[in-house]
Amino acid sequence: MSINDLRLRDLPFAARVGFTCMLASIGGGLVMSATHMLWHHQNRDERPGLTIDDIRAQYHGLDSTAPLLVMLEKNHPPEMPATAREPLVKWLKGTRVAEDYDNIDMGDNSPAELIGKNCLSCHSRKAPPAQAAAAKKLTLDSWEDVKKVAFSRKINKTGDNVIAASLHTHALALGTLAAVTSLLSMCTKWNRKLMSSLVLVSCAGLLLDLACQWFAKYNISLAFGIVGGGAAYAGATGLLLILIFAELWRPQRST
Repeated sequence: MSINDLRLRDLPFAARVGFTCMLASIGGGLVMSATHMLWHHQNRDERPGLTIDDIRAQYHGLDSTAPLLVMLEKNHPPEMPATAREPLVKWLKGTRVAEDYDNIDMGDNSPAELIGKNCLSCHSRKAPPAQAAAAKKLTLDSWEDVKKVAFSRKINKTGDNVIAASLHTHALALGTLAAVTSLLSMCTKWNRKLMSSLVLVSCAGLLLDLACQWFAKYNISLAFGIVGGGAAYAGATGLLLILIFAELWRPQRST
């Protein structure tokens, strides 16, 4: 008997229950893996929420200039006088960004005052309709708004020894898991081209994810490979698990 003749639905009841428990464990593991990634990486870029910057910081490091400083150095807004722009640039490049935002000792030259006079005509929730687009994109009404774009970040990547240890564990475990899932998928009645395509996406996605985790230290754009490969692996593997489960418990044709 070849693998082409094997069908999971023809296994004894106890074996099908056992395989179902295994599928549930694998599926739960995928969910926990996504949860762990969210919890572990979401503050890696020193900002709440999981974004591509968290992945960049983890595997490549991050050297990001404050968005507000970038805009000022690009001469935005062009009508802002140098007497306002220069103090704001100096403030954003300093080490007291939070402390000096509304420092009363600075009087009219405090960043809060300068931003109020030169930026809020467009970047305010109370801006007129003509500036609605700019206000929607960025608001600077309060420190809670300003602090989101006022800090430059320099974050060192995770050490190679830590990444190597992680890859050692994940490559062996996830590679074995991919092999088991792929072989089980070949023992179903589903269209072979469909199942083969899902196996390819799952295994190629895993390879892309793991390879980019190591090589992203050389090229920050490979962070997208980590995200794309991981999503492809998880999505294809999840669909394979569903189809395998459906095969295990599909009604048998009467003979």
